[in-house]
Amino acid sequence: MSRIALVLLCLTFFNIPRSGFAFDVTDSLLHVAQSGMDREAALAYKQLAMQSVDSLDLHLSYSYEGLKIAQQLQDDLLSGNLLMNMGVASDMHGQFDQAIHFYDSALLYLERGNYPDWLSSLYINYGAAYYFHGSNHLALDYWLKAYALCAKDGSDENYPVLLNNIAQIYMELEKYPEAIRYFEEALLVKEAQSSVRRYLNTLRNLGKIYQISGDYDKSIQLLNKARNVTLEINDEEGLQIIDVYLAETFAKNDQIENARELLSPHWKDGFSACRNDLKIEAYIIAGDYFGKTNNLSAALTSFLKANELAMASGVQSDQLSILQGLADIYYKQRNYHQAVIAEREFSRFQKRQIQDNRLAVEQEMQVKFNTLRKEEENAVLREQAILKDALLTKSKKNLWLVILILIAVIGIAIQIYFSRKKVNTLAKSLEDKRQKLRKSLDERELLLKEIHHRVKNNLQFISSLLSLQSRHVQDPLAYEALKTGQDRVRSMALIHQNLYQEDNLAGVPIKTYFEKLTQNLFDSYNISPNRITLNLDVEDFYLDVDTIVPLGLIVNELISNALKHAFPHEDKGEVEMKLKEEKGIIKLEINDNGVGINKDTQVKLGNSFGFRLVNAFKDQLGAEFEINGINGTHIILKITDYQKVA
Repeated sequence: MSRIALVLLCLTFFNIPRSGFAFDVTDSLLHVAQSGMDREAALAYKQLAMQSVDSLDLHLSYSYEGLKIAQQLQDDLLSGNLLMNMGVASDMHGQFDQAIHFYDSALLYLERGNYPDWLSSLYINYGAAYYFHGSNHLALDYWLKAYALCAKDGSDENYPVLLNNIAQIYMELEKYPEAIRYFEEALLVKEAQSSVRRYLNTLRNLGKIYQISGDYDKSIQLLNKARNVTLEINDEEGLQIIDVYLAETFAKNDQIENARELLSPHWKDGFSACRNDLKIEAYIIAGDYFGKTNNLSAALTSFLKANELAMASGVQSDQLSILQGLADIYYKQRNYHQAVIAEREFSRFQKRQIQDNRLAVEQEMQVKFNTLRKEEENAVLREQAILKDALLTKSKKNLWLVILILIAVIGIAIQIYFSRKKVNTLAKSLEDKRQKLRKSLDERELLLKEIHHRVKNNLQFISSLLSLQSRHVQDPLAYEALKTGQDRVRSMALIHQNLYQEDNLAGVPIKTYFEKLTQNLFDSYNISPNRITLNLDVEDFYLDVDTIVPLGLIVNELISNALKHAFPHEDKGEVEMKLKEEKGIIKLEINDNGVGINKDTQVKLGNSFGFRLVNAFKDQLGAEFEINGINGTHIILKITDYQKVA
């Protein structure tokens, strides 16, 4: 998505109401600004601040002088406008926290004075700040507030831009029906305004959103309409963009030949008019086409070109498609070495993407929580300001009533009555605010559960990928490695599944967890309970995530090893697992009555990747490890570095 909110970020600098005079010379403005404490002086300071926006310190200095005058004049509109401009300037200079502080201060004045047009502008600037800060949900909240205050008759020039921004945010959040609604509303407004280029831009966006949501017929219809208009106005740059969008739709609708024909005229100049992300899409489409037509050399060249552009420009949105395409082509060319490298990069990039998404969700959740708390604090400040004004009014009345002794008793009685009523109202309002804050804390807990749910889903997705990959592997050792990796991923996914299903988000109930883990392992190795019996004796308590992850992977390795090696030739037997806490130590025992292990086998086993994992996690838990291979295999792990959760 392009930086759509850039137009809105500086909105107030171009919509500030001007006074009846204008000054071309800074000295003249300074003369007026320093001439007194009237509104003309404050407006002169504001004009000086606007001319000094390139220097944040100078801009704020002039603005503060104007603000002092506006506050003394009790001019809420001018005070709010000056503070809003200070916020815009701070945001333009990368001072996000300072910008939000100024916007919050402006909000107090503009809400008190009830200026809906200026509140709309303020909400637009709030949204721009949060959007560029990476908080899409908060940007959407403020832009929806601005939308509610905008004039819907087409007189507000910011109205269609705001509609487009709201639609783009909904598209990024994958809320496609809402995105379509606002894009279509923006389309009607721009069509009525006879703005061809803005109309085309929205028409393209609407075609793209129908493509993403899977309605390919509607997408093709809208994009063809946009293409015809683009041809009429002879816009070569716009034509390339639309052709890439349309080719994407054809490709996703299995009309790959139509996609190729549409893109062929643009290959000569290498899509020079397109952004890098669209060039990358074009090369991916070409790679898919050549791959399906078995022109493997051309397919490989296309995917490598897409990868080169993505690496050079930092565009990562299509990296998974590129790496998957490269892996498929290398496999078809029997270049297994490069195919494995591409798949490893695919897995590494996917893992990093999952981690980045998780971090982004956590950061946005924290920002949203802080914003909710800040709004509660601002509400309390507004209530306190009202109370302060009420008390000041009361003092003045009481002073007057002292002079008028005959009216004093009645006046004081009336004042006390209304004051108590107002205080009770304020107390109720404050209690309502506290309830909202408690609700926001509950929402935060819900968001944490959502994070664990998403992590669990992502891990299950990785497990599914490993399962799919194993179907294409002929080497038994490689197949076994993929299967083992799949079990390890499942053991971690179980942890996050328990976290979002339990009320206690800080810890995992180990009895339930190990019951599910061991059952999954028996199912994975297709072990019948009639052949190998599992005896579990696990104490029921909670462990934190940092303890249960390495412990779960250790148990996964040891149980898997017993199921694979302890009972050859379909022998029957028993596997026993005990886990108890005794005197500040967690004692884990895993026993089987299988063939056992001799010294040579123990050395060979100790050099395996699985046992290296066990040793690494053992050290992480500060544990002692004992193994006895006589009359079966008997393993004892004594853990000292762990954390229980109440």
